[in-house]
Amino acid sequence: MNAISMDALSSLGLTGAGKKSAADRQQADDKAQKDKLGQADFLLMMTQQLKNQDPLNPMDNGAFLAQLAQISTVQGLGELNKKADQFLSANGTDQALRGAALIGRQVEVPGGALALGADGNAVASATATGKGPVTVVVQDGNGSPVRTLSLPDGNPGPRRIEWDGKDAAGNRLPAGDYRFAASQPGADGKPVSLETFGSAKVESVSLDKDGATLNLAGGQRLPLSKVLRIG
Repeated sequence: MNAISMDALSSLGLTGAGKKSAADRQQADDKAQKDKLGQADFLLMMTQQLKNQDPLNPMDNGAFLAQLAQISTVQGLGELNKKADQFLSANGTDQALRGAALIGRQVEVPGGALALGADGNAVASATATGKGPVTVVVQDGNGSPVRTLSLPDGNPGPRRIEWDGKDAAGNRLPAGDYRFAASQPGADGKPVSLETFGSAKVESVSLDKDGATLNLAGGQRLPLSKVLRIG
């Protein structure tokens, strides 16, 4: 039996609760579909528009081409958004995996953080501005100096700093988070602070809209892209 349309039932006054429920469901389905217009829907609407246009006043070529361009643009933007979402999803997964692989490892980061490992060694660097010697002062977590290192003359640029984990008296210090500062005599002979790059242990990784961020020992946070070297 063919289904009787709601308009026909309405004209006969037969719009009962059951019929109303069906109508509500149909209305909900129509609402759910209204945001799903694609290229085929645009072409169908355009065809109907051409069929029903006034023969004495047809659509001009410019308007026709403009609508075609709109169809292409909408379709292209849809594909572009889809591909962008796929790329961002894949990139986020890649960064998460790369960041997770660093947990528990030492990374070289900008600043004066210095992580002393269980093996009793720490590595860092300072950017020398001249050829003179570089003085490095290692501090404990309270900011108290525990060791002073002297690097010999060298060329301007990065100078590698190696600390054996011992204090000035030769006692081995416990593993943990330390800091250091580096300086070099300026033209007037006074010490000039240098840019430093320390090491820190990666404790965990966070993901946000900007990508992966490493949570380092000592509370420092560093974007994955800022890591200079992995220890």
